[in-house]
Amino acid sequence: MLTLHPSLSSCSFFFPSLLAGPAFTFSSYQAFTSRSLFMKEVEAKASGPAAGTTVPPGRKTKALKRLATGIVFLGIYSVYGWQFGFHQLLEPGFVASNSLPRRIGFMNVAGFVARTKYYGVWCIAEAALILSGLGYNPQTGKYDAARNVRIRNIEFAPNFKILLDSWNMNTNVWLRECIYKRVAKKGKKPGFKSTQITFITSAL
Repeated sequence: MLTLHPSLSSCSFFFPSLLAGPAFTFSSYQAFTSRSLFMKEVEAKASGPAAGTTVPPGRKTKALKRLATGIVFLGIYSVYGWQFGFHQLLEPGFVASNSLPRRIGFMNVAGFVARTKYYGVWCIAEAALILSGLGYNPQTGKYDAARNVRIRNIEFAPNFKILLDSWNMNTNVWLRECIYKRVAKKGKKPGFKSTQITFITSAL
């Protein structure tokens, strides 16, 4: 019978990101459970009269903000999701009674409403990771390690690269490190083949 190491199973079923993400590496989870993720904070306490927990302060406020953002977007989807659905574009009556510019406008609004459910779920999941402490990024000193979407960059992206980099961010990191770089031949830079395999994996 196959058995998993307790650390592997706890990482796989870590509640804040089990259902919707964001994805994170096993090394970051190990750093979180061993508290080495907060080593700088521990060292700061050891060298000075710092009070409180070793987890850096501010996580509750940040988590509440992300939770509120998620609830707002889920509220938008709950109220307007039925009214602005892509299925209406396929209905003969809708096509016949609306001009092309109006249909294009409707399609853009429907696209935004469809995205709000992802914004909502990812923001709430990010809030859970921040509250647990795993969302802390020791490199920046901020709670942005669990950031999975940059909403403003998505809605007002000046180019396609920024759009891609701002959507499902942690999965993009996984695709880059585990697929894009690894399928390339050793000693050579990833090229067209790596790009295509990465996009196919992402689509699947």
